[in-house]
Amino acid sequence: MQVSSRCDRLSPKILPDHQPSNLRILLVEDNPTNQKLTLKQLQSLGHTADIVGNGYAAVTTIAHSRYDLVLMDCHLPLIDGFTATLAIRDRESQNTAPCSKRIIVIAMTASDSRQDRERAIAVGMDDYLLKPVRRETLATLLNHWSQIIAAADLPASDAPPRVSPELASARDFNSLSLHLDFEYLHQISDDCPDFEIELLQIFLEDSFLHLEELRQAIATHNVREAEQIAHHIKGASANVGAQIVRSAVEQLEEQARQGKFGAIDDLLTKIEFSLSQIQQFTHNF
Repeated sequence: MQVSSRCDRLSPKILPDHQPSNLRILLVEDNPTNQKLTLKQLQSLGHTADIVGNGYAAVTTIAHSRYDLVLMDCHLPLIDGFTATLAIRDRESQNTAPCSKRIIVIAMTASDSRQDRERAIAVGMDDYLLKPVRRETLATLLNHWSQIIAAADLPASDAPPRVSPELASARDFNSLSLHLDFEYLHQISDDCPDFEIELLQIFLEDSFLHLEELRQAIATHNVREAEQIAHHIKGASANVGAQIVRSAVEQLEEQARQGKFGAIDDLLTKIEFSLSQIQQFTHNF
């Protein structure tokens, strides 16, 4: 069974051929055949796109031109799509201009492994498109994100209503279902949104505090303390259904138990990013 994107479940109306679009798209792809095919699919859906062939060119191009959405191949020459996305997000974090807007980055890859999906989310990608790309799937994805991009340009009074916690699971809004098991969260809260938000806020406050302590324990190579802190965060994340946080701290706990650490920066970044996504979700209510 092919699952190309979480947006498949949203099933919005597909754009007819040649309907014009003002969506500014950058295609980052090094394979000429894939470039040709994807560009043809985009054109048939009423879109145009600029093309670059490596991650370094993507970062440089985005620094000098404005784009709404990037179709980012994950495995690229010079720097890969994951590293390029980190660079893009880092640049955005330093841009304090009021008119600055977050670029939507869509991972494009032939790999459907959970590890790659989690890594895509951890570095700041917004969605995941599995190759070979089907025109219908691409249309659904672009329609979904173009609506979100358009909503972001509206004044607050004209923007669509925020998604409620009970709807977020069904709509898989903005990657949240990768970070939170909403079905579990609804179950333990007896479908009470206010309790869910309160519970998540307590979890976030405690986890951010312990994450800093975990960083210090790792920096001083205090493996016993690191193991205890990781175990604490793991238990709390399991209790609220914070899936990515639980997986990452579980790996850190095991490394501390063995007395050696590996890929620490990636795991800590994954934890912090996932917590920040959950925090952003709670701030909307």
